[in-house]
Amino acid sequence: MISLESGYGSEYVGFIVISITVSVFFVSRLFKNSRLLAAIPSILFVYGFPMLLSNIGVLPSADPFYEWCSHYIPGFSIVLLVMGSDYSRLFQIGRPAILALVTTSAAMTVSCIVVSLSFDQLFSVNMAQPAALLIGTWIGGTANMIAIHQSIGATNELLSAVIVADYLILFTLLSILIFMARFQVRFDKLSQRGVEGAGIEVETVSLPTELRRPEVDDVIFIVGIGILSVLLAQWASDLFFETSPIKTISRSALAVILLTLVGLALSCTPARKLNNAGSSSIALAAMYILIATIGAQADLSRLSEAPVIIMYALVVIILHLSIVIVLGFMLQIPLSLIAVSTMSAVGGTVSGPLVAQGYGRSDLIPIAILFAVTYFLFATPLGVLVAALL
Repeated sequence: MISLESGYGSEYVGFIVISITVSVFFVSRLFKNSRLLAAIPSILFVYGFPMLLSNIGVLPSADPFYEWCSHYIPGFSIVLLVMGSDYSRLFQIGRPAILALVTTSAAMTVSCIVVSLSFDQLFSVNMAQPAALLIGTWIGGTANMIAIHQSIGATNELLSAVIVADYLILFTLLSILIFMARFQVRFDKLSQRGVEGAGIEVETVSLPTELRRPEVDDVIFIVGIGILSVLLAQWASDLFFETSPIKTISRSALAVILLTLVGLALSCTPARKLNNAGSSSIALAAMYILIATIGAQADLSRLSEAPVIIMYALVVIILHLSIVIVLGFMLQIPLSLIAVSTMSAVGGTVSGPLVAQGYGRSDLIPIAILFAVTYFLFATPLGVLVAALL
């Protein structure tokens, strides 16, 4: 049982968060013919309602339930999503995928540096540390941001402001990228790559070809593989940090890498057929619960403490989107790959696959996860380097 450390009680918190997630999808199914609801992705409600409830006091902004979800759900979902994916598609779009990865990371870094220099000139504010922290979380993840925070000696107040800005931009960027999905066919045709040049049809959704009703043993295998893989990866990462003098990455980052490798190995075995019984659906359902807990931790009361940081983050993301769209057009990268790469960088392994689904490209889910894991590896040194340069 999760310990009760908050005044609310973790059982109460978990009940509210999961109830919100279930209610959103229930209403979505109930009014599935509604044009309004069809135009607004469910994830925006799943994230937004807990955020509002936590800021009016119905939910706490910190709770062991949130920690439990963030500790176990990402790895659980990663291994199941990777395991159930057909990686032969990676070879079909190798060049565009690599170009999208490089373009995204380069554009984010350049955007942070350019906007930092501009803010320094216009407002006489040194944005070196905020730029480094945002690079850490937007190219890597929270673990990278915390490592950079400790490396450059940033204050806790600055870290809190950056976290608030990160949550707001994540929500805004997710909305923009999913809205852009309606332009993907036109964008790809205008960039002269089109459907055929991308190697995979835009309308194709990589769903299992032999869908079947899951049996009890299927569910046991799926959940068991997910849980056992997470426990094994965490044990291995703890053992590595206890015995090895090398501490170049965090425990969580190492665990994610290990889980990806486990998923890759399982995808080459008959375990991949469990996707026909819904392993990817179970993984995505768990991710939605995690998204709800992330929304509940966004503290809107801190907005007044860091208007410059929030403005800076917004300008950076606008410049970043402008750069990746222009470069994507010039390099003939499909819009779906641009969106998935950007969201995998900013939102990590949780948001990238969701954007892939929003574009009708479930075949890009493994690429989204590999993008996020790759960003994890170099986000921390890149953030520290930018802080030193600025």
